[in-house]
Amino acid sequence: MSAYSKQDSREVVGRFSDSATFWTSFAETVPRSPRAFLGTYLREAARLMRVGTLDLNDKHLDTYAARPDISAIDRHKILTALLPLCRHLEEAERLMRLFGGDDHATRAAWLLKAGTMPCHYLLFREMQRAEGDTALHERVCRELIRRGTSADFNHAALLCSYFDLRGVRATFALRLQPYQLSRFDGSYENFRTLISGG
Repeated sequence: MSAYSKQDSREVVGRFSDSATFWTSFAETVPRSPRAFLGTYLREAARLMRVGTLDLNDKHLDTYAARPDISAIDRHKILTALLPLCRHLEEAERLMRLFGGDDHATRAAWLLKAGTMPCHYLLFREMQRAEGDTALHERVCRELIRRGTSADFNHAALLCSYFDLRGVRATFALRLQPYQLSRFDGSYENFRTLISGG
């Protein structure tokens, strides 16, 4: 498929039925004018993700992410559109690796915003990588508490216990013993069970 003009870019949405054709068109079109086309292609990508068709493990996405001219705004658009739709940990990991940058606080903000279970786990791992940054840990905990779902509260309880955060004043139903904390290192299943209350 050739590049679309700005006038008929709306024809992208609903046009694709398979992942490979979508990514080939994305690679041919979006780099020519991201400002004109990225948003449209992301709407179609989101539609394909919702129906379980889009494969994020595509070389065209790697190539696009490696471009030196990709802007912070475009990274923002990609993560906003696709990260909340990642059903599997590997998908969220991949998007964060390609577009999330290196700053712990920025990455934490993306993961908090998405709020899915895979993103909860990646947030926990991000906090592990930011060990020693108590201010960031406490800020993340307060945001989880402010959001107020049971998963958010359980995650905040885990972070408070794991990092011994004494500056967060909250009472949690979930109480963890020190010997339990190592169960969550490298185990998405254990983490998911705890956070979901299952």
